[in-house]
Amino acid sequence: MKLKKIASLALAGVMAVSMLTACGGNGETGGETGGETGTITTSTAVSALSNAVKAYTSATIDVKESALMNGRLDKFFSDNTYAEIKELGGKWYDDSIKDEVENIFGEKMEDLSAENLKNNKTASKYYFKAIEVNNVSDTTALIKAANAVGTILKDADLHDEYIVDIDGTTLTASNRGGYKHRPDIDIDYDITIGDLSVSYTAGYTMYVEQVTANKAGDSSVPVVIVVLKTDIARKV
Repeated sequence: MKLKKIASLALAGVMAVSMLTACGGNGETGGETGGETGTITTSTAVSALSNAVKAYTSATIDVKESALMNGRLDKFFSDNTYAEIKELGGKWYDDSIKDEVENIFGEKMEDLSAENLKNNKTASKYYFKAIEVNNVSDTTALIKAANAVGTILKDADLHDEYIVDIDGTTLTASNRGGYKHRPDIDIDYDITIGDLSVSYTAGYTMYVEQVTANKAGDSSVPVVIVVLKTDIARKV
């Protein structure tokens, strides 16, 4: 028993030292560019987001790099400083990036939020979020970014299939326009349709890109760009 206890304490000590080393070697977080500068990449961001997806939701989400964003966003952030991006068109920093992402995909982007995802169970859409990950070590930054997105997915209660209830409605002669060209159909009476349930299947693809925003002097801040594509179709 004593040997087991000593072994357990030794293992705990090794883990503690490893954690401190991962945070910069002295247990303190780094400055504006992080304790482990340069360790955030698109590959590590994809890995962190993939783990978060599995932890926070049961929905099947394919997390990957984006061939469309890769390079295009690097050039955008290379051509424009943090301040310039923030001032583009007099918009908020996130909105300026969203405009660029919309140009890249050729699609309208909604903000990636639990509310927006909850309100859409029947249509295919794109959702966008930009996450600044500064003022902490890069390892901690990635965890924070992944948890932020994971929490959104959890609160949105995503599923691979939805059953959408349609409340009973009354079709009248005035709103049954599709039948007015049919002289053989009597439209002088009302038709009441009872409650219906319609099934929809959902597919999700999450595109992730890591870029670096250049601030004044030599400082910079990593930014993780997330685009969630939802493919929702009525189940046949």
